[in-house]
Amino acid sequence: MMKRSFFVLFAVFTSMTAAANERFELNGSWNLVSSDGMQTTAEVPGSVMEALTEANLIPDPYYGVNENDERVRAVLYQDWTFSKTFTLPASFSKENGTIELVFDSVDTTADIFLNGEKIGHTENMFRQYRFPIDFALLKEENTVSVQIFSPVNTAAAAAEKHGSSLMTTFAGGMVDGIPYIRKSWFSYGWDFFGGGGGK
Repeated sequence: MMKRSFFVLFAVFTSMTAAANERFELNGSWNLVSSDGMQTTAEVPGSVMEALTEANLIPDPYYGVNENDERVRAVLYQDWTFSKTFTLPASFSKENGTIELVFDSVDTTADIFLNGEKIGHTENMFRQYRFPIDFALLKEENTVSVQIFSPVNTAAAAAEKHGSSLMTTFAGGMVDGIPYIRKSWFSYGWDFFGGGGGK
């Protein structure tokens, strides 16, 4: 399975039964909305930057010095919500075993909702998350939402909470608190991208 940096989001439904595991994949087209109202569709697995670039809402951050463009930088300071509405096959019933929502990776700090009910929270892009969802699952249409918080703002809040800034340099300047969140450091800048908490 291919993994990508910058807001990797991979979702799979798994039904655990005595006989076998059954999977219902949620990969594909999702809705993507920013905290300031910008909207587009996004392919999952994928990233905010990819989706916005493909929709021509921001310039390609990997081309030239576009990582310094104000529109690209603004992405890093906003929260983003991926959402998808789906209907499960009849075999995915509570009577057939525990039903879990599985994320192979979520980059990085996020709240997970099913039909408006919070079912989980993530804080580490390097691990898989599994959330039992039987209690929130509907027979007809279901909507899963993943609200991903700004990595720059999250790191700064962690630094303030711990009373130590741990300022780290990246191509575009200084980011406060990076070591406090479990996120790839190259997301904040490398020779191929200026970063800043890339999504």
